Amino acid sequence: MTRHLKRHLPLVILTITLNAIAYALLAGQAIFQQILLDLAFDGEMRQFFEILLYGAIFMVAVITVFYLAEISKEKFQKAFKKSIRDDLFRGILKRSKEPNFQAHIPYYASILYAHVHNLGNMYKTAIGNIWGAFVGSVVALVIMLVSSLPLAALVVGVNLVAVFLPKAYDKTIKNRREQETQSQGDFTEEVIDMLEKAAHEAKDPFVLLDDFKDRFEKTNNSYAKAEYKHGKVLSWVWSFPQTLTIFRNLIVAFVVVLMILNDNATIGTLALFISLNASFYQGVSVMVSTLPSYKKGMGSIMKQIGEIVDGGAE
Repeated sequence: MTRHLKRHLPLVILTITLNAIAYALLAGQAIFQQILLDLAFDGEMRQFFEILLYGAIFMVAVITVFYLAEISKEKFQKAFKKSIRDDLFRGILKRSKEPNFQAHIPYYASILYAHVHNLGNMYKTAIGNIWGAFVGSVVALVIMLVSSLPLAALVVGVNLVAVFLPKAYDKTIKNRREQETQSQGDFTEEVIDMLEKAAHEAKDPFVLLDDFKDRFEKTNNSYAKAEYKHGKVLSWVWSFPQTLTIFRNLIVAFVVVLMILNDNATIGTLALFISLNASFYQGVSVMVSTLPSYKKGMGSIMKQIGEIVDGGAE
């Protein structure tokens, strides 16, 4: 897909730049929270309202940049998908004289719409949201390091645990998924076998139902059990990050409050690190979890498109 990106390089650069600025500004707004809270607790109301005004202007700037970034992403996606569809259509027409072309028309139509649509969305997310979240996490880390090295280390530590701990269940999920797939295959084979026998039997349907009752119940229970085991693991893995998010914030808040009680931090520091905690986690999470899955999905689609356009050469 490199050539399609090069065709629209100005749009790619603009999208990357705007999203980097947007997410960096979003992380940076935590500084306003810190200053405002500290001024409010110190009773410096004149300065408080001055900073509040600057903060409001800053947030308008953030919203504006995010809007421009979204427009840029949409324009990139439109141009990117159109470019790929043009090449694909030419590649498909070159195959129009092949013997099995007629049978493959639904597949080609699906490639032109669904595959290109999904690939465009993935690239839009990759150069926009994923890249932006990464930049936001770097900015958040820099601000934390400047503010407090010990607290920065704490935030990095709890977030790395929160991101990598759920991945310990990847092998279990894979095993349960394979068990469910195997059970699904066994279930399908059993059902097909019973239905084929029923089609050749001259017995009344009620008699057939009685004949197959125990056999179907056994295979049905086996399949349902495999589905339940897989679903149970997924439920735990999906809810686990939410629990970790709560603990991430509680741990950071607890340590900062202890520092406040010992006059080593302010209430503004609490707001700053809770906000930066979220920005840092988002960036690390998408780089560790979201990006690899996107790369895998994009690779599969690009391989199919490449085979049609130019025999797989990219």
